[in-house]
Amino acid sequence: MSWVPTRNAFSKLAPYGFNFFTMFVPNLLHEVELGGWKSLFAHLVRVLFRKMPTFGRSTIRRFHANVSEMKKMAARDFEDILQCAYAAFEGLLPEPHNTIALTLIYVFATWHAYAKLRMHSDSSISSFRSVTTELGSQARHFLKTTCEAYTTYELPQEYNRRAPKLVKDRKAWNLCTYKWHSLGDYPDTIIETGTTDSYSTQTSELWHGLAKKFYSKTNKRQSKRQIANQERRRRVLRAVKRRMAEEAAIEDVNSSTLAAGGNNAVNSSKASKPTSRSKRSLISDDEVLPRTPPRQHHHISESKRTGFRTDDLPDDFPDDPAFTISLDLSLSTNQSNPLFSHLLGRLLGLPWDGDETEFSLQDLADINIVGDRLYTHKVLRINYTTYDLRRDQDTLNPSTHPDFMVLTHEDDAGATPHPYWYGRIISIFHADVRHVGPRSQNRSKVHRMEFVWVRWFGRDLSRSGLGGWKFKRLHRVGFIDADQAFGFLDPAEIIRGCHLIPVFHHGHTCSLLGPSIARHYHGEDNEDYTYYYVNSFVDRDMFMRYSDDAVGHRTSKESRGAPVTMLNTTILDDEEMDVDPPAVPAANIDEEPGPDGEPGEPYSEPEADDSDANESDEENEEEEGEGEEDGDKQVIGGTDEEILDAAGFEEY
Repeated sequence: MSWVPTRNAFSKLAPYGFNFFTMFVPNLLHEVELGGWKSLFAHLVRVLFRKMPTFGRSTIRRFHANVSEMKKMAARDFEDILQCAYAAFEGLLPEPHNTIALTLIYVFATWHAYAKLRMHSDSSISSFRSVTTELGSQARHFLKTTCEAYTTYELPQEYNRRAPKLVKDRKAWNLCTYKWHSLGDYPDTIIETGTTDSYSTQTSELWHGLAKKFYSKTNKRQSKRQIANQERRRRVLRAVKRRMAEEAAIEDVNSSTLAAGGNNAVNSSKASKPTSRSKRSLISDDEVLPRTPPRQHHHISESKRTGFRTDDLPDDFPDDPAFTISLDLSLSTNQSNPLFSHLLGRLLGLPWDGDETEFSLQDLADINIVGDRLYTHKVLRINYTTYDLRRDQDTLNPSTHPDFMVLTHEDDAGATPHPYWYGRIISIFHADVRHVGPRSQNRSKVHRMEFVWVRWFGRDLSRSGLGGWKFKRLHRVGFIDADQAFGFLDPAEIIRGCHLIPVFHHGHTCSLLGPSIARHYHGEDNEDYTYYYVNSFVDRDMFMRYSDDAVGHRTSKESRGAPVTMLNTTILDDEEMDVDPPAVPAANIDEEPGPDGEPGEPYSEPEADDSDANESDEENEEEEGEGEEDGDKQVIGGTDEEILDAAGFEEY
């Protein structure tokens, strides 16, 4: 298409006021992931290549094997790198360039998260516009400050792609490109056309791999005919597979119904002998977990094949602080039992408050674990509602994906806490429990109680540890001291799994916990990372967990209280996120060394002006627009509660 007088099919629509240029929507895959972000990432590598030739082998080892060389990387690889780049680049540049680069990466990741949302509202579009403006400002600041401080040259692969020369050409970062210029068009395009997932080129690009796979199986002579034959066979096999899946689904539903109706089949399985005396005694063998019903919040196997007697643990782990603190089931005269306290609180129907409720030893003695046996499991599935009213599921495993998040529970109603607590699963249990005390409603009833043994994280309250949009940083957490780090949790309290990235820059520590069975994740025997970043960019739903623009997160909002707004964005501010994990002070991580190496004071934000408070109140009093239909667009108005009620949807 062009402005020259050439006849084309769209010329007939000109009398009706149709502008064919409106058909061209932004291309997120090529303009951002393979465009703006790729160019920024490449230039950061150029800067680091001058200072650290071995960059990429140790610092970003969890990324693609050749991430620093950027060989054979697709758009999805650059997207993953963007979501995890913050922790990888921290500390690799001197100040102030380290702060400038990290701020730019954080803002770019925030912009990318907004651009890929599947549902937008008026408030999220407003936030998107503010983040777009901030991205342009940070990119220019990086260009004028950091880029001017380094003389960068071509990377080896860039040098080898062109005709060989004696020296490498200088390579500067260029913001004067269409791909960077087009970033400002995204908010308006989403309003006019819909969310980017409906017209992304990523869907069609994924089919390139299928054609290449077919071609590799031909003799390279009559490739078209042979590719067509392969596609026909593939279609037939897909139809057969679909029929088999339908038959299997019917059988699966029948078996799930039987399992949910009673425990006869499960209880008839013989309990195994006590497991070997090793770390694996707290993790069950491979178990097959049937389909999880969508209306069920969580799902743990009912199998009793693996487990151990409570009186076997002292011989296995006599000096382990994790056991002596939380899994020692003996009731002494001067110390209550955390497991019994947790179980009793649930049997009495008390709301969970971090297991801070204290019970007498007599009350705890009324808890009877049938057979003195705890049964272990390997998998815990969590169903949750996403920000755009869809159902999704996380699978938690103590060995591979043990980290999770729960809603915060604070006693001080006037406090403005961080909305979540974070923990790591050590083991997944269920037990048959009987309550025989005077407060019991039915002394003969045996309750099947599921619980997870966890190790809690505490927030880093130092100035450099605060996160959120105001500080342009990820929230930082770390393990707390062993004497208060362990506890038990009802799986019903878990919102979903979370992604915690080790802060490689600060290294390891062994001061928080000695050798313990609590470390069976990634084979870290005697050390923990000092800090972890809470990766809020890992997916769209996780990003919206820290925003007030999420329609489907009603429970999270009610727990946090009133919406928190800041500037024109709705990303939670760090003034609302300054508390510790359950009943535990953030020991050893709430102070930062001062200039002389002495511990500094925890960072505290100065009090806001009355003028700022008035402005914030005026912004919050603005009326929200009514929802309106606009074709297939997913841009919606109205409050989140109105949208949920109109949809007749209840969150888990």
